[in-house]
Amino acid sequence: MPCGGETKIRAPRRTRFQCNSEIHPMSQPDPIRLLHAIQRNFDEVSNALLKITAHDQLCRTEITYCGPSFLLIAMDALVNDAFAHAIRVLDKHKDAASFWYILKCEEKAVRKAAKSAGIDLQQLDELSEKLRMVRTKTHFHIDREAVVDPEAVWKEANLAGSTLISQLRGLADTLARTKQALIGGELSRVTSYDGSDVPKIVSAYEQCYGPVHGVPPTT
Repeated sequence: MPCGGETKIRAPRRTRFQCNSEIHPMSQPDPIRLLHAIQRNFDEVSNALLKITAHDQLCRTEITYCGPSFLLIAMDALVNDAFAHAIRVLDKHKDAASFWYILKCEEKAVRKAAKSAGIDLQQLDELSEKLRMVRTKTHFHIDREAVVDPEAVWKEANLAGSTLISQLRGLADTLARTKQALIGGELSRVTSYDGSDVPKIVSAYEQCYGPVHGVPPTT
C-alpha cells in the first residue's frame, strides 16, 4: 500500500526515456511501467523507514517482559517487514522492476539524482549484496547450512542500523529526484512519522494487561 496517499502517474513524453543497452540489453522500456516502478520502489523504501522508526521506538520503551503478546509479535513483524521492503527495492534479479532496473533504464537521470541526494551508488551496491545474502540464507529462504545458526548470517552481513537508515533515506531521495527529472512536479517526500505514539500504545497495553517493565512477576 503506498504511503502518504495514492500518487497519480501520468505518461511523460516517450522521447525522454533512453535505456542504456550497454548496461542492460533490453528493448526500449515502457514509460508507464518505468514510472510505476519508480513510484513502487519509493513507496517500498518509505514503508521500510516507517517500520524501522516504529520498531526503534518500540525498543526504546525498554520492555522487560510481556510474554507471547501483540507487542512482541509487532516487534518481530516490523523488523522483518522493513528488511523485506529493502530487499525488494535492491533486488538484482533480471526480471525485477527494482532500483537497479530504473538505473539501467535511466542511468543519467538516476546518477544525477543520486549525486544530488548525496548517495554513493557503489555503497548501495554493497548494501544490495549484503541484503541478497540475508535474503537467500535466512530471510526469504531457509538455507540448509545457515539454518544451524541464522544469527551468523546477520552477523556476517554486518548491517549497521544507522548506515542502513541513511542509505534508505538517500535512496528515497534519489527515486524522488529521478521521478521529478522525468515528469516534473513537486519532489516526493517520505511519509513523516516519529513513533511518538508508541509509548502511549505500550502504556495502554500495561493498563489492560499489567506492567511490562521491571522484574517479571514470579508464578
